[in-house]
Amino acid sequence: MKQTKKKEKTLKPSLPNAGIQLWYQRELRRQITRMHKNVTAKILTSFSKNSLAYDASPASMIRNTLRALSARWVKKFTALSDDLAKTFVNRAAGNVDVPLKKQLVDKGFAIDFKMTRDMHNAVTAIVAENVSLIKSIPQRYFTNVESVVLQSVSRGGDLAQLKKTLGQQFGVTARRRN
Repeated sequence: MKQTKKKEKTLKPSLPNAGIQLWYQRELRRQITRMHKNVTAKILTSFSKNSLAYDASPASMIRNTLRALSARWVKKFTALSDDLAKTFVNRAAGNVDVPLKKQLVDKGFAIDFKMTRDMHNAVTAIVAENVSLIKSIPQRYFTNVESVVLQSVSRGGDLAQLKKTLGQQFGVTARRRN
């Protein structure tokens, strides 16, 4: 008896979509830019000699301003984090699932694609990781900004140098989003 060799069916690889990653990075960059512009404007206003009250310590006033800004932006990033992370993960998964389903149907497979418990756990973990990373952005930013601003106060308050240093801190935070 002669055995016939079955022809192997190979599927094309599902590649990550650079457009989804770019969208995610742009969304984070947009929020980081808003935060940075708001913080820089408030700090420079608080830092200027005209706005500092003579009965309060400049360091105390600026620290209070930073705490209020930090609370505001941590709240905003916390609200943003869940939706942004879920959308990113769903888009990335859809980029893989839809072409895979189509290829399987084209090759003659009848399949009802459902997530297993392990797949669901993996997706949940990926979303949670992204939520955590998004929430950490303003926390790290404000830790570093507070240090930079208070050092500037202790050195006498060179506004031009402070603005430059804050811009550098923005660059560090913006690069972290990747």
